[in-house]
This record gives sequence, structure tokens and C-alpha cells, in this order.
Amino acid sequence: MQPFLAAFIVLSVTIIGARFYNRLVGVFAGILLISAFIATRIILPLPENMALIFLPVSIYFYYKSIKTSKLKFACASGTLMGIIALIHPAATLCLFISITFITFTLLVAFKRNIDFCFAYFVCVGFAFFIGSSWWLPSLYIKSLGAPGGVATSLPSSVGTSILNYPKALGYFVCGFAIIGLARAYRRFGMSYKLFGFSSPWGASPPIKLKDLFIISWILSMFILSKAYYFGINVISYRVLIYILLPLSILAGSGLEFTFRTLGRMDGNVARILLILVLSFSLFQAAENFSNSKIADFGALTVYGRVSIAPPTGGEVELAEWFKGLEADKVASFSNYYTGVFVMAYSGQSINPLLEDFQGIPGKDELYRENIGYLVYDKRLKMYDDAPFISSRNLLYYNPSMVNLSDLDYDYLEKVYENGEFVVYRLV
Repeated sequence: MQPFLAAFIVLSVTIIGARFYNRLVGVFAGILLISAFIATRIILPLPENMALIFLPVSIYFYYKSIKTSKLKFACASGTLMGIIALIHPAATLCLFISITFITFTLLVAFKRNIDFCFAYFVCVGFAFFIGSSWWLPSLYIKSLGAPGGVATSLPSSVGTSILNYPKALGYFVCGFAIIGLARAYRRFGMSYKLFGFSSPWGASPPIKLKDLFIISWILSMFILSKAYYFGINVISYRVLIYILLPLSILAGSGLEFTFRTLGRMDGNVARILLILVLSFSLFQAAENFSNSKIADFGALTVYGRVSIAPPTGGEVELAEWFKGLEADKVASFSNYYTGVFVMAYSGQSINPLLEDFQGIPGKDELYRENIGYLVYDKRLKMYDDAPFISSRNLLYYNPSMVNLSDLDYDYLEKVYENGEFVVYRLV
């Protein structure tokens, strides 16, 4: 699914860029998008990427509902938002924030015309109706305290310096987006009278409706990426892909404007510049998508990032040891992800006891759970005022209080150790 998901995301941005502006802008937007380093996320087989295919289309339908005053487009936008709600909650939140911020911007710009607000409520209403078919029962079950995988908040925030944004989003994307922004504010387009009111700037506004949509879309996601300034937990780096979608469209507009402007002065210079930009973008895309770090998955905890995949050399050695052991006893791991890998690789039965146990389990408890092996990850270090602390299925230890390589318990015998793990057998 990986190449198909990536291709359809790029195709979605290309088509929507062409719909907002023209075909040339759409093609440029798609090429510039894949040149960004953060675009490596779209190659991952995640539900989020399936949602990203529909997200730009939903924004465009909402734009059409405002431009044409036809509610059928608002219904289509809301339907897609509802489908996204059934696929990926975070993408739904980003889409909702984008459309809400765009609507607020329109209210500020078009003070005397609030008719389009009805389109907003129709859009959100359709999304709520479709999304509630799964979310309402799930949240009800969650309110009863039943086990489930519904998460409605982030346990921690991970910020990213704004200085890292250009590198992640791509210098070409950011550069041409600035040109696209300048172009949007310089040209005079659609008369405010088309909406039935006069302009505070005069006969015509200094920005078109489509530019207002794209810029507001970008700004809403930028503010969201910095929500931790206001005490709201957010993973800034994850939001950058939502900034990249509209930013690449604006950059495509900037590149098209640059190409046509230079073309009027010297056609050869314009063509050379275009060839260089597109060649570099495609080269950068090939470099990004062939990077081995694409397959590097990690889990974020309050104590930092923990690698999930690919398996390290120590994890492979540990799995090989268990595979040759042919043990009839269950093993418990302090690292949930390592335990899953070892189970899949060697067939070793596992028990989650150690993941949440704030210490060394007692002998009676181990016998009761039929646990014969305890596996500790020596990489999971922390320095709080406690010997052990569990966080998100990971048991961290304080190396100044605990020596994992030499646990002094008469019912535990160390039977295996490598650079990353130590295994104790119940005796």
C-alpha cells in the first residue's frame, strides 16, 4: 500500500492545486511536495495517510460551497470530513481546525456577509452525523471504564523549533511559497460586490478568495503546531505534513508566477530555471524516499524517543536466543515493542506484567503468572527519584539506584545478556 498511498496524496494535492489555480500550478505543487523532507511520512502505510488523500478535497469542496453559494458542496465537504473521522482522529481535528479558522477569517474579511456561515454548519453537521456512527458508541463505552483503544488527548507535548521548519518543509517549498504569498497580496481579483457587499479596501480586495483559503489553511496549521505555547499538548513535527499540503500549493503558484514573469523577459532563462528547480526537486524526492530512515519507527514518551523498528542488532540476538531456547515458560519484557518482536520472531509466549510493574516482581507472583523469564531493556534509563517508572508500556529504571546486570534476588538467575538486554530466569 505504501507507494499507492503516497501517489494518491500527491495526486490529490496536484488536482486540488489545479482546481484552485491552474494545471501548471497543480503539477508544480505535486513536484514541490515530494521534494520536502517531511513528505517521507506519506510513504508510511498509516491510516493518517489514507485520510490525507481526502483532506485537500474536503477543503476544496468547502471553498466551492462559499464561492458558488451551493450547499451541495458543503455536504460533500462534510461527508469527506466524516469519512476522515472514521479513519484518523488527528487528521479530523486538523481538518476541523482548518475549516473553522478559514470561516473565522472570512467573517473578519467579509464583515457584512455571514451567509456562508450556514455552509460551515452544514459541513460540520454532516461530518458529525457520519463520524458519530462510530465515535459516540466508542466514547460511551470509554465513559463506562471499559477497556478500549479510544484516545481523546495527548499525554505529552513535543515541540519543534520554527528554525527547523524550512528544512523539514523544504527550502524550495518555503521560498516559492513566499513568492506565492507576495503574488496573492499584489494582485486584485474578485470584486466584493459578487458577495453582495462593499470592500473595506475599495472597489476590489487585494486578495482573491482562493488565496485567502490557502493562506488561512496554512496559518491555522502553523498556529496548531505551536499550540504548546498555550498549554495544549501537540506533536509539532506531526503537524508539519498538514502545513505542507497547502504550502506546496501556494509554492506551486509562486513557481508558476516566477516562470511566467521570467518568460516575459527572457524565455530561455525561464526554461533553464524551471528545469533546474524541477530536476532538483525530483532528485531530492528520490533521495528522501530511498532513505533508510523512512523505516525507522519510534514511540515518544516523557523520557524521550524509543525505537520500535527496524529491530536492533541486540533485539535480533535476543530473539535468536529465545528461538533456540524452546522454553515452556512465559517471558515478560520491560519493553513492550521488543517483546512483540521476540514473540513474532521466535514464538516465545509473553506476559505484559513487567511493563507496568514498578519494581521487581515477587516469586509468588511470577509463579502465579507462569512467568519463567524476565527481560530488561538496559536502554530505558531515567533519573527520577524512583528505581522504576513505567510509561506507555515501557519500564524505565534509574541506573544510579538499580544495576540491571546484577540483580541480587535468590529466585532470579541471570542466563543471558548482551549490550542492550539482560535476561533472568526464575529458579
